[in-house]
Amino acid sequence: MRSASANWLRSPPENSARPSRTAESRPTIATPAVLSAFHRAHEAEYGYAHRDPVEVVNLRVTATGQRPRLRHLHRAAGSLEAARIGSAPAVWRVGGGLVELATHRLLRAELPIEEPLPAPAIVFQRDTTIAVPPGWSAVATAAGPLMLTASAGGRAATAAASGTRARR
Repeated sequence: MRSASANWLRSPPENSARPSRTAESRPTIATPAVLSAFHRAHEAEYGYAHRDPVEVVNLRVTATGQRPRLRHLHRAAGSLEAARIGSAPAVWRVGGGLVELATHRLLRAELPIEEPLPAPAIVFQRDTTIAVPPGWSAVATAAGPLMLTASAGGRAATAAASGTRARR
């Protein structure tokens, strides 16, 4: 919330596309308790509080409650041939140096289920792009995630490619 009597609010710049409103046309959502809490918080933060009308500029809401259980979605299995959209050279870090390698380009929606993918590869998904570096393996699981596994000094590091990062 902010004071509705801010100078720029009373007299907006000439080039402003903001429509002018009168105090009577603004919707009122603040109760006296909310206004009082706002003025106390403003005074605590800035050392003063005008008791002018206020305008809600940004309102955040946190809601809790029950939600339905997610149902398991079965994804149709594709094939590597259907997923392949080409191959092109790409630069990868291998053994501390940069190396140009032929890199598979694959469509995520067409990947086979539970079949290892060739690496290195770039997997294109509607909402993300997943890199499968040299030395890693990738498998599309029936549950949905693309599981990436790398050998790191004899230990295997695994990450689900659905917004998480792999730890090496």
